[in-house]
Amino acid sequence: MDNQLDILAVIGFKGNITDGLILHPDNEHIVFPLGSQVVVRNILTREQKYLRGHDNDISVICLSKNGKYIATGQKTHSGFKADIIIWNFETGSLLHRLSIHKVFIQALSFSFNDNYLVSLGGAEDNYLIVWDVESGKALCGNTAGSDFVYSVKFFNRSDDQIVTCQNYGIKIWKIDYTAKKLKPIDVNFGNLRRIFTCISIDSLDKIAYFGTKTGDVVEVDLVNAIYKRIGPLKRLFPQGITTINSLPNGDLIVGTGEGVLAKIGVMEMKVKCETKILGAVSSLAFTADSSYFFLGTDQSNIYWGESATLQCEIRNTSHYDKINDIAFPW
Repeated sequence: MDNQLDILAVIGFKGNITDGLILHPDNEHIVFPLGSQVVVRNILTREQKYLRGHDNDISVICLSKNGKYIATGQKTHSGFKADIIIWNFETGSLLHRLSIHKVFIQALSFSFNDNYLVSLGGAEDNYLIVWDVESGKALCGNTAGSDFVYSVKFFNRSDDQIVTCQNYGIKIWKIDYTAKKLKPIDVNFGNLRRIFTCISIDSLDKIAYFGTKTGDVVEVDLVNAIYKRIGPLKRLFPQGITTINSLPNGDLIVGTGEGVLAKIGVMEMKVKCETKILGAVSSLAFTADSSYFFLGTDQSNIYWGESATLQCEIRNTSHYDKINDIAFPW
């Protein structure tokens, strides 16, 4: 419509999307979805631009390692295809629209060299697809398994290996681009049973840490696909671990459904320090040197924190439930 109103500014942040708050590698912009559009905000000037292309709410967002691309996936109605869009961050232009998955996009991950994108469909789809970023073509795919899968992530140094976490299991996938196949290896957990929700892979791709709904962290040897240990010692986080990240020194920072942010030392698997914030932690976005971070919660709060002490101060807050009324002053 010619008389459609343009958005002047967005006052709001919907923090219920896992890892939905992203800090760009330039340390000047934060990126987050709001309804069916993506907001790109300059931290210093507060200027905003909007990426529009989805026709329903965005369910997942991912930024490429060099910050050149943004990938977003949406939800839609039962029986319909759910789109994935790859955007150019600099220009805000739509590069590719990818339409194979049905109903819901659960997770997205770029390879370390930004050549490939892996996508995971929701419960009604439960399919893994690897895409070529430059051409926008699907290269290979496979069903993600019989259980519901929560997350998928590319390795940090390899573009032909990914890992998925799901109900009661972890799979390490080898991508054969020549044969166009995905080959899974199940991690051996013995008698241990956990529902795995989030993934953090160390910089050498040898160890991965997984947050669970039980509220503990599980360490896995990626080279041999075996379970190593569980922690932290004598401590479970109520309402489970919702997000997990590794610091350069190896320590882990975890966010929980209860609104607790904690640092865990991986040598002893003990909690070093912790803090409490408002709302379940949904996103952790670290600066380039990992010394500071932005944190998003499901109560629509954005915090700025320090990695060493976990001291946080609130930077943004907005409504997290429906808004009943608005008014201008006289």
